[in-house]
Amino acid sequence: MSCWNICRRVIDVSMRTASVLVLLGLMALFLGQYGVGEYHSRVEFSSDAWKHEELIPEGVRLTMVDALLADPGVVGRSRSQIDDLLGKPDETSYFRDYDYVYWLGPERGKISIDSEWLGLKFRSDVVVEAHILTD
Repeated sequence: MSCWNICRRVIDVSMRTASVLVLLGLMALFLGQYGVGEYHSRVEFSSDAWKHEELIPEGVRLTMVDALLADPGVVGRSRSQIDDLLGKPDETSYFRDYDYVYWLGPERGKISIDSEWLGLKFRSDVVVEAHILTD
């Protein structure tokens, strides 16, 4: 093999490696910005804001749901407490395994093609499970 062929192969491998590294760097930057932005957009839970339906498509529930589920959370609360806190659940045919389902808004992320939901399961009129779901 000639010296020229060896040099061409080294350059070819170097260019491919550089392309992969640039792609990985861009992906890390993209994902890192999402993660930081997502963390900083979280706010304290507000029952009044949660019930304000015009704000749901803008993601107000998505910014509060983590605070809602944190201690003391909703597990262990009665159905009437949930009704007072979150209002009536949304009408949907999704997630029939859950007793109450609330639309949180468009899925978090740069490309949101689905929606996120809060699903609650009751046993004897007390919340026993609460999960964030996607459709």
